[in-house]
Amino acid sequence: MEALTQASCSYSNVHQYVDGASYPLPFDATTKPLEIIQRIRDDERFHHVIPHPGYDYNKLLDECGPQVLQYFNTLILDDSNLAGIYEALVDTAVFIHITCQKRGNPKFDFFLVHLVTTAHALRIVLPLLSLAHAKSLIRSHWVLVVLTYFTQMRPLVKEELIWNYDVLGRSWDDVASAALTGNHNHDSHFVKGRSDPLTSIL
Repeated sequence: MEALTQASCSYSNVHQYVDGASYPLPFDATTKPLEIIQRIRDDERFHHVIPHPGYDYNKLLDECGPQVLQYFNTLILDDSNLAGIYEALVDTAVFIHITCQKRGNPKFDFFLVHLVTTAHALRIVLPLLSLAHAKSLIRSHWVLVVLTYFTQMRPLVKEELIWNYDVLGRSWDDVASAALTGNHNHDSHFVKGRSDPLTSIL
C-alpha cells in the first residue's frame, strides 16, 4: 500500500530511463557499478551543474540528460548474472554511504543512506519477481544510485575507509546490538543504515 501511494504521488519523468525494453550499451560498458561511480566522479563535464547537495535531479537531467543516460546504460545487466549485479550494487551503495565523508568527522548523508535501504528492499522483493521484472527493478535502483550520487555533489568514495578499518575483534552481532540498543537506537535512519547492510549479507 505504501509503495502504491508513493508511486501515485511521486511519479516523475525519470520513468523514461527505466521503462524501455532495451538500452544501447556504450563501448566502455561494465558489470562493475563502483567503477562507473568513479568515472562519474572524474567526469569534468558535471563540475558546475549541481550548485549544492539535495535531491534536485531535474536540473541535472534538463542540462545533461544524454550524458547522464550514458552512465545509466553503462552498467551491463546480464540475465545470467543478475544476482551478481545486485550484490555489486549493494556493495556500491554501502561504499557510497559509508566512505563519502570526512575522515575523523563522519556525518552520514540523509540521501545516500537510502541507497542502502532501497538495496535491502530489493533483497526482499527480487525473489518474488519474474526475470524481466527483476531486471527492470535492478536497473531502477541503478538509476537511483547514479542520480543520488550526482545530486549529492559526487563525493569521493574512499574504499580504504572500509578495507583498512580495524574492527577490533567485533562482529556483525556487535553491529546489530549497536543498532538495537545503542545511543541512537531511536533514530530510524541510524538503525536502517546499520541493520540493512547486516540483513543483506545474511
